[in-house]
Amino acid sequence: MANLYKALRTRIQDLMLGNVGYSGRAFIVGRFKTCPQDKTIETVPENDCERAFRVIFTGSEELEAWNSLCDYSLEKAQFEIKVAYQYTKGGMFPDGYEGYEATQGNGDIDALNDRAMTDAVEIIKILSYHENFGIIQVSPVVDVFSFHPLNDNSLDVFKDRAILTVKMEAFYRISTSSSYSGV
Repeated sequence: MANLYKALRTRIQDLMLGNVGYSGRAFIVGRFKTCPQDKTIETVPENDCERAFRVIFTGSEELEAWNSLCDYSLEKAQFEIKVAYQYTKGGMFPDGYEGYEATQGNGDIDALNDRAMTDAVEIIKILSYHENFGIIQVSPVVDVFSFHPLNDNSLDVFKDRAILTVKMEAFYRISTSSSYSGV
């Protein structure tokens, strides 16, 4: 039997990692990477934080009163996708770019903000694309019928990194005749 939130998290992570998705509405493999399990977005070492992400569920609710005659329930779960960006001071690296390599890091706040907000738009568009959600083949089945943006994105800048937070909701149907205990 599947753990409901593990099934949802796995689908979202697979979309972010480029492991699933439909042509034109999928990330390139390698653009993002999962945050190590023994770290948080805030504690990943600065030289390894670039575009590390974590999916965090923040709440859930039933969309309609549960009816014991039905064999399914309609629900929604709120979640955040937190993405870290390496922040380097301008002029720190000699080769005409700031970062540990040409595609990493940002030397100024505007560049950091531009990259993060562009990623936010693309995360929303890719997760919200109708062919990128649907039935998750776990037992019992989870039928995701929408990933929906909450339009409350933010970027927090710290000494060595910035953290983008993209807030979304998953609307889904789950079976009430089986357990999602994760056993």
